Amino acid sequence: MANISLQALDLESLKNNEQIIKDTAAQIIKDFGMFGVEIQFSGDTATAYDELFNKLQPIINKLINEQGFKFKSLLYQIDVNSKKVFTSNVFHLDALTHEILQREFKKVCTRWYFKHNPQ
Repeated sequence: MANISLQALDLESLKNNEQIIKDTAAQIIKDFGMFGVEIQFSGDTATAYDELFNKLQPIINKLINEQGFKFKSLLYQIDVNSKKVFTSNVFHLDALTHEILQREFKKVCTRWYFKHNPQ
C-alpha cells in the first residue's frame, strides 16, 4: 500500500470511504454511549453526515442545557476543547455539532493511518 499522509487533501478523500464513514459512526456511538446517550445509525454511508448531524444536534443541545458537566466530560472524551466552546461570546449549536463530527472523523482517520502505515 502506498504511504498515505494525513494532509488536508487526504482527509477530504477519506470522507467518501465507506469503511471510514462506518467507523466514524461507530466511534460516535461509542463515545456518546459512554455517557448513557444512545445514538442509532442506519448504515447509509451516502447520507451519514446529515443523519448523524440531525441526530446529534438535539442531543448536544439538551446536554448543554440540562447536564453541562456531563457534556464537558463528553467533550473531553471526544477531545474537543471545552474552554473554547464555553468561553465564546456567541454559542453556535451548528458549529459545535460539526466540530464534534469532524473530531470523531479525524480520530478514525488517525487510527486508520497508523494501522496502514505502521512504521
